[in-house]
Amino acid sequence: EKRVEALLRRGQLSTQPAGDGERLEIGDLVVDKRRHEVSRAGSRIDLTPLEFQILELLASEPGRAWSRNDLLDRVWSTEYEGYQRNIDPHINRLRKKLENDPKNPHYVLTVRGVGYKLNENP
Repeated sequence: EKRVEALLRRGQLSTQPAGDGERLEIGDLVVDKRRHEVSRAGSRIDLTPLEFQILELLASEPGRAWSRNDLLDRVWSTEYEGYQRNIDPHINRLRKKLENDPKNPHYVLTVRGVGYKLNENP
């Protein structure tokens, strides 16, 4: 929480009201929770509901490393029991949609031995 507050003060992250929801901006990436829309550099990006949930969670705390298990627990609506790497294909598809070069991501980063995070300064 303190990290997010510091980013807000420095202007690197802004959380702006968008009607009755929130609009999260990280660099040129915008996640509009109320409209369930994502755009980058002004261009709309179509995501599946699951991809949106993953991105929304990552964007809620930029820079925080989320374990695969944490991501699975938060985005699957039912109790998830299975292989924790099942999240990886969803992350890969998300990267293909967000990144200029998905093999060298600037937004959704891998944290070795942990899981994934959204870059605070893409």
